[in-house]
Amino acid sequence: RGKPYLLQLLIMLEHLLGFIVVHDRPLVHHDQIAYLHKESDMTVILVSHSMEDIAKYADRLIVMNKGTVMYNDEPKKVFEHYQELEKVGLAAPQVTYIMHDLAGRGMPVRTDVTTVAEAADEIMKVLGQ
Repeated sequence: RGKPYLLQLLIMLEHLLGFIVVHDRPLVHHDQIAYLHKESDMTVILVSHSMEDIAKYADRLIVMNKGTVMYNDEPKKVFEHYQELEKVGLAAPQVTYIMHDLAGRGMPVRTDVTTVAEAADEIMKVLGQ
């Protein structure tokens, strides 16, 4: 018998996430993917158009456009270029737009927020709560 093989790489395609349903439950939960990455030191490549998922789960974001790398950085840094992303058919997480809108209306919030939890914390901080 050989040593047990430990999977070191998992590639998840967008259409497999949450869309394969068995007995009214998604076959793969996002939390399971996060667990695999963080607890088992597994490399997880998530191919997705959902910037909310990317913001929540990714440590690094690579944006491809017509076969070339447009951005390769932490998601927060890539989403700072949300206007450029729009030009190639992508977008930042919706909450990023909300934070930019609030800042544009004079609310002193950070605009590098990419998750709902971060936005809630930031807004509560600004409101003094």
